[in-house]
Amino acid sequence: MGPEITIFISCYNERDSIVPTIETVWRALAALRLDAEILVIDDCSTDDSAAVVNAFIKQNSAIPVRLVSHAQNQGFAATIFEAARLGRGKYFWCVAGDNPVPEATCTALLGQLGKADIIIPFVVAYAGRRAMRRALSDSYGMLVRLVSGSRIRYFNGSSIYLREQFLNHSDIPHGFGYSAEMLIALTSEGASYVELPVHYNERSSGKSHALGWHNFLEIAGMFLRLLRRRLSRHPEVLGANRAQLGPPSFEARSLPSLAPQDD
Repeated sequence: MGPEITIFISCYNERDSIVPTIETVWRALAALRLDAEILVIDDCSTDDSAAVVNAFIKQNSAIPVRLVSHAQNQGFAATIFEAARLGRGKYFWCVAGDNPVPEATCTALLGQLGKADIIIPFVVAYAGRRAMRRALSDSYGMLVRLVSGSRIRYFNGSSIYLREQFLNHSDIPHGFGYSAEMLIALTSEGASYVELPVHYNERSSGKSHALGWHNFLEIAGMFLRLLRRRLSRHPEVLGANRAQLGPPSFEARSLPSLAPQDD
């Protein structure tokens, strides 16, 4: 029997933040006494990220961390699906290696395991994120809901999935918008979910590539697929399968201590 959850930590040139990310995740797992495995995949970093992780593993043998190193860069989304295939856990969660998820948020999300098929973080504050990025993120979510008919409030916060359900849709294009397509596909099929209001942190080192032209083209393709999907089936009420924890499942004011909101 495998662990309760596989937590995949992505790594591409994250030498300064990868170990703090592992430590943050491990403290949350330890607090909840969850049986888990942590899988780090170094996607052909050009810095010494892999060496830093190897050194951590040697010095912390009690922490269940496994490192896989790529000889060639595969890309973020493709690596996520690889991690799901390599994992052994019942649940699967991807955490970015730039340490964006505070320990309190990790603990809150992991504490929902078993309450639904999918645990969806609804990010109500992103400490350190500029106003333009917040506006783009909000606009993206609004457009996804408009085009797809979904009621999900946030699509890019890295949800926790039943690993086998996630792998059943490994044919989803491995682009920037994979998360929205995955959530919509699974919930349309009847997967239950809860949405938890949380706080995240903006990366403290390195550079985000979220606003690259390649990602914009991938998102345009995603919107076309979502629109075709919606037009090709009978009208339905998406979101009716939200886990019955009350409308809404949680209130943002119930988590005041996670992190300060940015200006």
